[in-house]
Amino acid sequence: MSANIVLPAIIMNLHLPLLFFCLSILTSCSFSQKQQEEQVNAAAKTNQTISDTQLIAKKTGEFVVVKSIDRGDYFYIPNSAFADSVDAVLFQDKTLLKVSPENRPVKFSWTSNCNDGHYVLTVTPEQIFLSSGHDNPNPNYLFWTISINREQFQAINNGIRKKAPRNFYDVTAPRNDGLFQDESEYYFHQTNFRDPCAIPKNWNKTTERKFSLCCDTTISKQTKYYFQMLNSYITTETEKLKFPDVKDSFGRHSKYFSYNEEELHEWAGMRRKK
Repeated sequence: MSANIVLPAIIMNLHLPLLFFCLSILTSCSFSQKQQEEQVNAAAKTNQTISDTQLIAKKTGEFVVVKSIDRGDYFYIPNSAFADSVDAVLFQDKTLLKVSPENRPVKFSWTSNCNDGHYVLTVTPEQIFLSSGHDNPNPNYLFWTISINREQFQAINNGIRKKAPRNFYDVTAPRNDGLFQDESEYYFHQTNFRDPCAIPKNWNKTTERKFSLCCDTTISKQTKYYFQMLNSYITTETEKLKFPDVKDSFGRHSKYFSYNEEELHEWAGMRRKK
């Protein structure tokens, strides 16, 4: 029986004090239910847009996904995304966006045995970050970010447009093939890289350790090479980029990295099954 039918009977048959007592109970129950609903809704929000310094709380078993900050022509990854409590970063896909040439992010990549995919160094008006990519179902990761200023970005962006780097294939160059033309970024893939890290035929602790050491060394060398290339576009000596400290950058816990939220949760499921 609903409260709307019972309440008139109470009013007619009970004394006023008892009526107030019943009403107070109903009000209390309603308020408690509202509080409970708010708590459930808050707990259900796994995606968070956060500041550089915000701390991210994590409940046991919770998969925490942090959204990058949409800057319009590009996205910004807050430093707080690297908190231990964060598992993944969900970024905005800009592929279909036409960005003015002077504001387009610049990407460089190389193919690697180390992740059965490729590594990508991305330069935006505010950041440089290293991530991985795949043409297969393997997870993609975000490894680190560093901040840059507008002058550094403009020097790199202008330099790339005037003179593309040698031994890189211009993935986003205009072509008369009728295919989709990506005008959201400049993307160059290294063609002369030969991976020195061979995948072991027999996996054991020794071969795995040797392979991992080779990969760490190669990624570091490649990243330094890319920084040297970027610095060749920056003429002001004081604005030259500094290579990120290995302990501060590569030592962080990598985060799952995708524009597809379902994909992030699928990767997390793969990790739990292992």
